[in-house]
Amino acid sequence: MNDHDNALALRNAFVVGMSLMGTWSVALLVRLVLPRHLGPSVFGEYAFAEALAITGFAFVGFGLDMYIQKEIPRRPEHASDFYGGTQVVRLFVGAAVVVAVGAVAHRSGHSREVVLAAMTFGLAQLALYAANTCATLLYAARRVGRLSVLNITTKLLWAGAIVAALVGRAHLWAYAAAAALSELVRFVALFAMARRIVGLEVRFDFGETFRVLVKSAPYYVNLIAIVLYSKIDVTIMGFLLPNRELGFYGAATNISGVAMLLAPLIQWVVTPQLARAAVSREELYAMLRRALEWTLVVAIPVSLMLGLGADVIIGTVFGAKFAPAI
Repeated sequence: MNDHDNALALRNAFVVGMSLMGTWSVALLVRLVLPRHLGPSVFGEYAFAEALAITGFAFVGFGLDMYIQKEIPRRPEHASDFYGGTQVVRLFVGAAVVVAVGAVAHRSGHSREVVLAAMTFGLAQLALYAANTCATLLYAARRVGRLSVLNITTKLLWAGAIVAALVGRAHLWAYAAAAALSELVRFVALFAMARRIVGLEVRFDFGETFRVLVKSAPYYVNLIAIVLYSKIDVTIMGFLLPNRELGFYGAATNISGVAMLLAPLIQWVVTPQLARAAVSREELYAMLRRALEWTLVVAIPVSLMLGLGADVIIGTVFGAKFAPAI
């Protein structure tokens, strides 16, 4: 790659990094506030409803975003060949998953409020996947400026809705509705940006849709494994343990999530650059080594800090009632 490509990659990494700091700061603040105000039992219900929805929607990603990261940097016009068809398939599969999530929550003996919260979180996941596909198109085209501002704005919208729910002592589903609202707004804005910046057109070529889904199948399997690994523990515990126990575990998970701060940077900035560098094995490996080195330089100290300081962090953030989360 030439100097211009390298400079653009560094600029995009900086912009996305600043955006991540903003969005993660807001998200982390909300996720630290929620357990303390809801208490272990109610927060356990919240954690189960969210995890069940995320687990169900592991099967709705189709590996499409990874396919976009690999192919669209080299041929942006290809996005219009499959976007419309894949989103129709995603909509129908997503609707079925929302119903299934509600049925599973009901059959497992949870209250009507948890069932509604799980289904609403499912709608939020559907909007999230749709928004992320549009965002991936913009990242693949290396147009990240407005996207980063939008991410922070919608995260603030979510935080504001959560605060309103806390102040109003709303039902559990209202907290899920806050996520659904922010992701829906994000999707509408990102779709408009993708049409304007990338030239995305909505066409329904189901032959091309099928071919893209087949090519995305390896990424799909990988995505299912990653999502299930991240949330299957909370989902299973929600079937077997009291809500209070799950609340302790969910609080600990919120703290440990700080260590994943750099994960979106790898996915949305480094992966498209690796796709462009793949024409040269030496250049590809050199870029991969640099990315891993910088990731570990940040991730290892943060992970150690979270583990060694768990007693101080849990006590300060959540209070004595969450002491078992240490």
